[in-house]
Amino acid sequence: MLARDTPVYGAPSWAARAMVQSAETWRYGPIIPDNPNWHRHKGWCPLYRERWGIGNEPDGAGGVLLYQIICLQNTPPETEDEQAECMKARKTCWRLQHAAREARRQKRTAAV
Repeated sequence: MLARDTPVYGAPSWAARAMVQSAETWRYGPIIPDNPNWHRHKGWCPLYRERWGIGNEPDGAGGVLLYQIICLQNTPPETEDEQAECMKARKTCWRLQHAAREARRQKRTAAV
C-alpha cells in the first residue's frame, strides 16, 4: 500500500496523486461500490455519480427515470442547491469540506 508521504519517483504528479488516492480508497473503501457504467465528470465531486435511465425505465414514483444520482458515501443531494454543491466540489465532498472548516474554526477559537 502506498502511504501519503511516500514519493513516487519518475511518475508525473497526477499519477502519484491517483496512486495515493486509490490506495486510500482501498484502505477506507467507499460505502457504495463504484460501477464503471455510472457517469462521472472531472469537475464534479469525486464521489458523485449519475446513472442515466434507459428507455421507459420506471422511477418508482410512477414516472419515467431520466437519471439517478448516486453518492458513493451514501449521502446523495436532496435539493437542487445540494446538487449544485456536488457539481462544484472537485477534490472532496463538499460536506466534508464544511466539516473540516468547522473543526479548524473550533480549534482556533479553543486555542485563543
